[in-house]
Amino acid sequence: IAACEKSLARLKTDVIDLYLLHWRGGTPLAETVRAFEMLKRDGKIRHWGVSNFDVDDLEELHAVEHGNRCMANQVQYALDTRGVEFDLLPWQQARSMPLMAYCPLGGGGLVNHPALAPIGRKHGVSAAAVAMAFLLSKPACSPFRNPPTQPASPNWPRPVTWRWMRPIWPPSTAPFRRPSASNRWP
Repeated sequence: IAACEKSLARLKTDVIDLYLLHWRGGTPLAETVRAFEMLKRDGKIRHWGVSNFDVDDLEELHAVEHGNRCMANQVQYALDTRGVEFDLLPWQQARSMPLMAYCPLGGGGLVNHPALAPIGRKHGVSAAAVAMAFLLSKPACSPFRNPPTQPASPNWPRPVTWRWMRPIWPPSTAPFRRPSASNRWP
């Protein structure tokens, strides 16, 4: 609770839309969830979520009182880091829990990736836009509940819809193969 209050002061705001537990740490999940629910009740946060939780962590979270109120799990996910597709993303999709991707451009490596640039040229968008569209084409993978038909981004030179991505995924290029048990997340 004290950490949230410090964040509110640093941000010069009175409410945080989505407050995330970045790592589990040593505090029991039941205690953390109680604190999150108190922060919601007091109007300091609107929603809460977690970061870097795997399936076992999320199952443990859902077993505690109000643990099913978790609004999102933020994990590393990009076209070149697809391990979450093995078990974590399906688990979250089955429970309608959004997955927030961090490093969605692969730490910058996908911005001008040679396998994505031709796809982007074909559709009049950048390689970075192709990488982002891949993530946004996944059900429950988005920082927003209902993705817009046109994102507000300088990487989109003309109005587009996400439908242009459907016929080209998954890409046949070797760097972007789906995960298996040997390369799952984390």
